[in-house]
Amino acid sequence: MHPCQPQYFDESPDELRAMASTILARYGDGAGYYTNVNKQGSLPGMLDFTLESLGYSPLGVYMEDCGFVIVSDTEVGLVWSFAD
Repeated sequence: MHPCQPQYFDESPDELRAMASTILARYGDGAGYYTNVNKQGSLPGMLDFTLESLGYSPLGVYMEDCGFVIVSDTEVGLVWSFAD
């Protein structure tokens, strides 16, 4: 398994990023993205959700209570993870 391979997925990180890009494209270039994750990835100004240790402020009582909200002019999306 690749060291950055997200648990429970057979796809490679690049394949998962391609799938995520397809989903996020529906919101358009003007969408806003908001998250409770604060640990920076390897690129400046970018977050990397494949890191084993994320810094975040949980919204509830569950472990790994993290994700992001996408807001466009026409819709809102929520991608969230909870583990207990």
